[in-house]
Amino acid sequence: MNVDRKEQFEASRGISTASYDKLDNVFQGDDDASDMSVSRKVALWLLQFNLFDARSNTREILRKKSEFWCKFLGSKDRGRSVSLDIESEKETPDLRKSWEFFEYFTLPRYIVDPHNPNEFEMARPGEKYDYGTKLYPIFTTSVGCFAEFGFGTSLYFTTVLFLAVTTGLAGLANIFLIVSYGRSSTMKLTFADLLTYGSAHCNNTQTVDITNFIVNTTTSQCYPDYGEGRQPRIYPSQFTYNVYTQTCEVVKNTCVPNFYWMGLVNYGTMIWVTIAMYLFFFVIQKKLYKEYDDTHLTTSDYAIEVKNPPKRAVDPNEWKDFFTQFSEKFVSSVTVVINNRDLVRTLVKRRLLLEQLKFMLPRGVDIKNIELLRSAIQKEVTPKWKNMFQPLGFCHTPLSLFKEIDDVEKVIRKLAKDEQIDDVKHVFVTFETTNGQKTALEALSFGLLDNFFNSKMSAIPKFRDTYLKIEEAAEASAVRWEDLDNSIAKRVMQQVGTTLCSLLVILVAASAVVFIDNNISDYWSFGTAYFISFLNVAVPMCCRIITSYESHPREGEYQRSLYFKIVVFRLVNTVIVQYMVTPFTEITRESGNDASLMMFVSTLYYSEMVITPLCWIFDPYTIYSKFIAAPRALSQDTMDSYFKGDEFGLAERYTSLTNSIFFCFFYATVFPASYLFCSMSLWAIFYVDKYILLRRCGRGSKVGPSISKLSSTFFTTAIMMSFIMSAYWWSAFPFDNVYGRFVCFVILKVYFMFFSFK
Repeated sequence: MNVDRKEQFEASRGISTASYDKLDNVFQGDDDASDMSVSRKVALWLLQFNLFDARSNTREILRKKSEFWCKFLGSKDRGRSVSLDIESEKETPDLRKSWEFFEYFTLPRYIVDPHNPNEFEMARPGEKYDYGTKLYPIFTTSVGCFAEFGFGTSLYFTTVLFLAVTTGLAGLANIFLIVSYGRSSTMKLTFADLLTYGSAHCNNTQTVDITNFIVNTTTSQCYPDYGEGRQPRIYPSQFTYNVYTQTCEVVKNTCVPNFYWMGLVNYGTMIWVTIAMYLFFFVIQKKLYKEYDDTHLTTSDYAIEVKNPPKRAVDPNEWKDFFTQFSEKFVSSVTVVINNRDLVRTLVKRRLLLEQLKFMLPRGVDIKNIELLRSAIQKEVTPKWKNMFQPLGFCHTPLSLFKEIDDVEKVIRKLAKDEQIDDVKHVFVTFETTNGQKTALEALSFGLLDNFFNSKMSAIPKFRDTYLKIEEAAEASAVRWEDLDNSIAKRVMQQVGTTLCSLLVILVAASAVVFIDNNISDYWSFGTAYFISFLNVAVPMCCRIITSYESHPREGEYQRSLYFKIVVFRLVNTVIVQYMVTPFTEITRESGNDASLMMFVSTLYYSEMVITPLCWIFDPYTIYSKFIAAPRALSQDTMDSYFKGDEFGLAERYTSLTNSIFFCFFYATVFPASYLFCSMSLWAIFYVDKYILLRRCGRGSKVGPSISKLSSTFFTTAIMMSFIMSAYWWSAFPFDNVYGRFVCFVILKVYFMFFSFK
């Protein structure tokens, strides 16, 4: 570990650098084992096995590389000093140091205060505290503590907790429906039927004859004769023509529950849930917005953003002098954003390529001597299979990186000559007080009508003969600085293209679900449900890649766009597709090898409650990076790069929440246990997401309530859908397509309204 890094650890933890010598023993380091994460304990325990601890192989690889470079540089340097430090290469990377780096600098920690043990104030990485710092506890960290991670994060966990409690209470109220369905189907409560019990699933049938029917003499297939007028949808496979009795037979469902009391409980529950969700999303959340605004002063309370600055106004002092007239004291800072996004991105790409090249070379090799390195690297033989993957960005070699660096440098020289690179796109001004911001907003704000009729424009100060369009700035961490200089037209075109790509992904995924249902379900009844759960985890990754091609000036807008794409996919994939491909008569009963829709719903709930949370906890990429790739890294920097931490994307978290609620409300009438299973799923989401945030993710940008406001629209849609689908489910009983057995919802509704209190 280098000196700077030791000093950072020392400042963060209040320990001497000499204590790192104790890290040679697994659990005899500075950290108490109780303060370590479970993953770190497992990694340290695995170090005792040669298969996991690859340090011996690493030493051999580094030794051979050092010998090659010493020999080559020694012969080419012609008497000059060789910069390769052979001794430093013998210091192989230490996985224990990387885990310490991960837990003390990547993961969030709180300040230990023995006088207030229940308070969790977030610690700043690298700072020294009297009693040190600790990792946030997963189970005892309250929802209020998540305000330190951003208001959007705190609001998300509050929403999950509220919906988990609400659906749990609704599930208790629906126990009456569960018992009623169980009695009508005469199904026994066994372990095999545990998830399906209490739903509309029923295999109790009898064969009846149809009075009026038509026979197709060619196929010997019969179907009902409805006479003239509108013909209902008919599934010919339901009807069987008996050649001996010359009758048309159809299977009739004998499970007919008590619609009156079950309907009262069902609609009463939905009305109660509607009222509770209205109060939370439109009353309580507004109070939370105001509370947070009043108690948390952030950068956005002091700063403004200028949307239309003059192109050549690059001097920050000029901006400071102009806005000082609105400030009580002074202007703290001015940030001028110029049109250099492409140049900055290309420079960053070049730097990353150089860092990647540096990781491939032994420590001490001077990468500035490009020609000397190029002649040495060209002697290395690259396997052909690596050349196949290099255009895709994988399996890079030093030679391929050199070629890419040359191409990037050509682009940099071209961009540097662009005359528009100094055009000003945005300006951020931060005042010393909040009153300065308010005064500037009041003095410089104007509407479209004011500008058109020139009603009050004379009283508004100009900057270089320009009326400035200003607004309250976002959090500094929530500004996407690289996307600020894109025009609105370009952003619209990008979003149209990404939306079409997302629709294509949804169509392909839906087609795959239909294919699995038609071909695999005959051999594996629940294969479709598990495949849908797999898509719910895998496809959001595709959505993130697609959305990355969009330009958004603020992180909240990016998260909203990502949320919309993922939530539409999950709703189509989870709720709509399977319902559309399931025959009407197979909604409540099995047909041959085909499972009923109720069995599919129960299996999907099992997958969402158990399998999906386990997939999030045991993330394959995290396991690979920290337990397979990191121990085999050839340098400490490379090893540390596997411990940067994930991003806690609120968009994807909200889609899981929205999908669970929508799925629950869609099937709640015919599957009343949906409320209980949904509550269990939400509790699993609550604790799994806490684990991911506190044990896997780094300190990310603080997103506001923008996604929460968008998600409330989908929750409102889910409530409306619950009433629509409830009407449909009641009218469709008993799902056998037998004429004369449909329950008219209009009659049922009138009956409830006028005769419920007799």
